[in-house]
Amino acid sequence: MTCSCPKCKAEIEFEPADIPSEGSFSKCSACSANFAIRKESFAQRALHKSDEISCAECGSHPGSAIYCQSCHAIYPDFLIIESTSSAKRGFGKILSSLKFLKAMQIGGSAKPSYESYDTAPARPRKALGIPLPGAPAQLAAVLITLILLASGGGYYWYQDQQAAKYTERYVRALLGVKLGRDFDIKISNRLSADMMKGVSATLTAAEQKSAAAAKKDVDNLVKDVDNVPEKFTASNDALKKLYDTFSLLHTTAISATGSADVYSGSVKKIDDDFRKSARELKAGLPERISVQLGESSKKFKTLQEL
Repeated sequence: MTCSCPKCKAEIEFEPADIPSEGSFSKCSACSANFAIRKESFAQRALHKSDEISCAECGSHPGSAIYCQSCHAIYPDFLIIESTSSAKRGFGKILSSLKFLKAMQIGGSAKPSYESYDTAPARPRKALGIPLPGAPAQLAAVLITLILLASGGGYYWYQDQQAAKYTERYVRALLGVKLGRDFDIKISNRLSADMMKGVSATLTAAEQKSAAAAKKDVDNLVKDVDNVPEKFTASNDALKKLYDTFSLLHTTAISATGSADVYSGSVKKIDDDFRKSARELKAGLPERISVQLGESSKKFKTLQEL
């Protein structure tokens, strides 16, 4: 497979199967720039710039459809090629935050400086079983206060990170559900047309494989939305409702039974319920998820139609 160096755009050959799950670092033979390659799932494309990614199957730009425009792989994984500085930037931010919190937690334990005092500190008194008055007691109080503040700050930082992670997975799941719905409607339209012509309405081997893969992907994406922050409980319930409607639509769409009118009518009724659930979901989204959904919708038109 061929990719482009993020610095000089020179073509670089590599084997996708050799890329480990945690990614790989390499060096451009043309300009000697270091770069990183990592593999991510189809749904994560909503969170990346289109010019940063390549299809993991054929190396070409995968487009925004549910399949690669070049090799036609359904729900393909994709590869991100970026400079090592960009790859490490996210880790650096987390590391800096951890270092900051650690510094706050231990900052008060340093030995006090007496340079600003007029006289040297008095000789410590013998222990009497009670705290000694003066600077040491004050420093202890300051230390305790700093530790409490650091602990509180760490808690809120952790909560914010959990909310960010949940938001990313939530939008990813929404994209998967909507793409799955679009695929099922496409199949049902084809089967309905065949039934109207008196042709046997059955899925092709390729359609069966794609439908099964799509349903499995959606199942995994929704399952991945775990550790729900309390403030997102209502939106999570709405996602589950939308997913349940999608599952019913999927089962109905791939099993054409009865007359064409009965079959198409059943699919339409469930799809109407899907659209209604989607509207209710979007109307009740917390601001954080709504903003992320808006940003992702700029890259994926299908989310605009949710």
